[in-house]
Amino acid sequence: MSRRIPYVALAIPLAVLTILALLEGGLGGFYRHHRSWAGLQVFADLVIMALLACAWMIADGRRRGLRAWPFVALTLAAGSFGPLAYLALHGTEAGAQEPAPRWLRPGAAALAAAFGVLTARALAAHGYVGIWRLQFASWASLQVLADLTILCLLGCAWMIRDARGRSAWPWVLVTLGAGSFGPLGYLVAGRPDES
Repeated sequence: MSRRIPYVALAIPLAVLTILALLEGGLGGFYRHHRSWAGLQVFADLVIMALLACAWMIADGRRRGLRAWPFVALTLAAGSFGPLAYLALHGTEAGAQEPAPRWLRPGAAALAAAFGVLTARALAAHGYVGIWRLQFASWASLQVLADLTILCLLGCAWMIRDARGRSAWPWVLVTLGAGSFGPLGYLVAGRPDES
């Protein structure tokens, strides 16, 4: 049980931020604060990380005989609450990973390219620091940033556990500085046994 405490501990402040954001502007507040290029870039980063978390939960659930779909639905509706609930209830289990589906590497490459275009536009409009600064403008923006941060940390943990025959640390560093580009790059590079 003590291994699951960090997941609950992450969910509690996120829940408080979510309540503050909803009180500030309702659901519409999340969209209003993400209409700029910087806001759209961070929101797209969050969506990509949420989709990657869903893929991980589905694969892990299949391997372990667990039902991941309720947590996938929760992720699609409420971001990192889904994977945090999955991990709090089911924990993690070491074991052989299934090989990645054939479409995953080119799909991740295409997604990284499209997200790269959006990121370049946001950087041109606001700069790297400007993108971060805008995320502190409202409770809604701060909540999205917190949600993205949690998903990036979970993505880093997944890459570290998944890496066999290669180092995940370069991709972890990319994730810490550039969000979903880290896990997308990790998936595009593939494992040595997937070449």
